[in-house]
Amino acid sequence: MTKTASLYLKGIAILMMLATHLLFFVQSPNILSIPLPNGSNVSAYIGYACALCVPVFAFINGYGLSKVYEGKSLGQIYLYSIKKMGLFLLEYWIILFSLFVPFYACSVAGAVDWLLILRSLFGWGGVLNPFAWYVYFYLGILLLLPLLRYLFPKQALLGLAIGYLPLLIAAFVWGFLDKADTYTSYRELLVYVVCVLGGFVFAKYGLVETARKGLAKIKCDHWWFYLIFTVLGFALTSVVRNVLLFPFTSLPLIFLGVVLFEKPLPRVPSFIFKWLGVLSMPLWFIHYIFFAPYVNRYLNLYSMVTSPRIALAIVLLGLLLCLPLALIYHFLFALPSLLKKKRAISSETK
Repeated sequence: MTKTASLYLKGIAILMMLATHLLFFVQSPNILSIPLPNGSNVSAYIGYACALCVPVFAFINGYGLSKVYEGKSLGQIYLYSIKKMGLFLLEYWIILFSLFVPFYACSVAGAVDWLLILRSLFGWGGVLNPFAWYVYFYLGILLLLPLLRYLFPKQALLGLAIGYLPLLIAAFVWGFLDKADTYTSYRELLVYVVCVLGGFVFAKYGLVETARKGLAKIKCDHWWFYLIFTVLGFALTSVVRNVLLFPFTSLPLIFLGVVLFEKPLPRVPSFIFKWLGVLSMPLWFIHYIFFAPYVNRYLNLYSMVTSPRIALAIVLLGLLLCLPLALIYHFLFALPSLLKKKRAISSETK
């Protein structure tokens, strides 16, 4: 998988995230959709299937970290992790304090739970931005994955089994014992760790290339082949609604993206996917403005974004409303490196 393909896949994943939150997690009665006999509607099923966005992000992160770790000592890897964690937290805090905290401060009444506020700084708690749970998840991955990589042997099949099976079995047993679904969210996190490990082993053993070579021999390494299985994966995910499927049903989508993006795209779609991928993390944090009660008290953004009533239009409007803010934050984050580069160029010309 090339860096360009992973960037474009992030662009697709952030569109899926907008869809899953706008069409499923908050099922507005205003959304026009095809009703089903079970009382649900088609847009809700599509919204749930788009929850595969998180496994895609997790897989790409695991894949990328595997490439970063190649040829590095444990000390060098943790030095990288510390720098990455610091930068990631700084960018998240800038968005949190400039966009969400002012609205929250204006709307809060009575005593403030400072422990929840402190937890929100790391995405662990829903008082400010519950969509930011990926913050503490990503920090944990950066700390644990350098050690977990030592578990994987040289044999690819054994490594693949180690990456996928133990934690999935643990999640299944956990779900069987937890009949009241008290710890469902934590069990989901365990499955997302499997997705990270899946990306890691696919990169470590070159399994993307190996799988595609095998499919090429039977004339199946084509976008239409992966598209068929992507649609089937979406359908299975939306009907069964079991997170244990996520590490597997997200794979056809990833392979489809690799095939589609291995060759240069036309300029317009290339530009769109590139910038959606670049802005995917700011967009992840920012789009909670549609759901934050303390924001909607002053700006009824959820009613605005769902006003078109058509599912596709709702997702696109949500994206258009978030993009300007995401671009501002992106250029703000990039400003130090741009200034540093400008100084380096000016010093060379003197």
